[in-house]
Amino acid sequence: MRKRWWVGALVGLPLAAAAFLVLGTGPKIFQAESQLLLRIQDANVFNFDELAGNGVTELSAPMLVNNHRTEMKSRRFLEFFFNGFPEDKRASFIEREATSLGRKDQLLKMAGLYTPGTRGEDIDIFTDTVSGNVEVEPLKDSHILQIQVRDPDPQLAAFIANQYVEEYIRYVTNQEHDLTKSVSDYLTGKSEELRRRLQESEKELSTYRKAEGLMAESAVEDVAGERVKLLGMAITEANMKLTRARSEFDALKQARDDGRDLLNLRTVAENKDVSFARAQLDKKLAERAPLETMLGRRHPTMVALNNEIEQLRAALDGSVEAVMKMTEAEVASQEQQLEDYQRQLEEARTLTLDQSGKTIQQNLLKDQVEMDRELYQKIVLRMNQADLTGQFGDNGTLRVADLATPPDKPVKPNKPIAAIASAMLFGLVFFMLPIGWGLFDDHVMKL
Repeated sequence: MRKRWWVGALVGLPLAAAAFLVLGTGPKIFQAESQLLLRIQDANVFNFDELAGNGVTELSAPMLVNNHRTEMKSRRFLEFFFNGFPEDKRASFIEREATSLGRKDQLLKMAGLYTPGTRGEDIDIFTDTVSGNVEVEPLKDSHILQIQVRDPDPQLAAFIANQYVEEYIRYVTNQEHDLTKSVSDYLTGKSEELRRRLQESEKELSTYRKAEGLMAESAVEDVAGERVKLLGMAITEANMKLTRARSEFDALKQARDDGRDLLNLRTVAENKDVSFARAQLDKKLAERAPLETMLGRRHPTMVALNNEIEQLRAALDGSVEAVMKMTEAEVASQEQQLEDYQRQLEEARTLTLDQSGKTIQQNLLKDQVEMDRELYQKIVLRMNQADLTGQFGDNGTLRVADLATPPDKPVKPNKPIAAIASAMLFGLVFFMLPIGWGLFDDHVMKL
């Protein structure tokens, strides 16, 4: 140390000054935070009482929170956010980002070596900058998402944070409205079909009663008749499940035929495999975004990232296709089950007719009327619910939990932290460089 302390000081001082310059100087960056509350409920009109086990529970809440977190950082929402952002603020924001230079470019400009690059599209500048400046994190032990926005302008940081929450609520509401309208249209057609079937059943019962002179209700009970009733209830439940499965499959098929993104449909988005693959893909896209301006396409890091992204996209497409096949298989399974119940019902009716006569036949027709009426009433109830839900401007599942206010103090640069880091770096170099040099001379060089 006595021999070479001046070397440690000469090297340590510039490094400490550089560390303080990097950490303690530069433009001030402010952070604003807004919060989004997720109300864990299921607005799906197909989640009937007998199918309540398929609804949203506290166990599936973390998956829903993660889905919303991923969606808020997705390119689809960022483009939606771009279109909904006030035009004057958006133009000034893009102009500021397009003309501002980083430290590397500033040094090159001072040296006379800076060459302006080609300006990108406005939407790309906006979405890339917002994606890099916005962090979405879940609040521990809650259903709240924190939206943290960093920007040199504290007023703009707070405005973006609040706008981000409000636009996302509108974004989700629009998606839910489109899906609910599709469900409502499907149920309207289904209700007409069931109404005609109910009218035919009632007409058949009335005709039989008049022909056989059986105008009074019969209370005849028998084992075969009870089996018919149970099978009728099973057929009603199977019809409801088939209606739900077919509606989901038709919505997926229609969306694919129209060229829409299937990830916007809840059936696909809430699938665990799709959600996981989607989160991994968005993570890699976010990792690649800041590197695109620094590295070329042929850089090994970019090549490796692009290969990973392509693999993740293929995995995501495979998961979406698996959901399609699973939904189609569910329709086929429910149709097969319904056919099996219908076959058993016909066998039970034949057995009942063999055991009894006109009275039993009247009861069978009456049971058929009741079964058709129950199914029709359930479908109409869900149709009205879907139609009413589609008229709401808010789906009720998302709420603003807290609004952002302009921050008073910047989060960057932090001069105390910069001073501590500089002092630690200087001390490390001041002591370790002379000692390491001496150890090298006394031991390594002698060997």
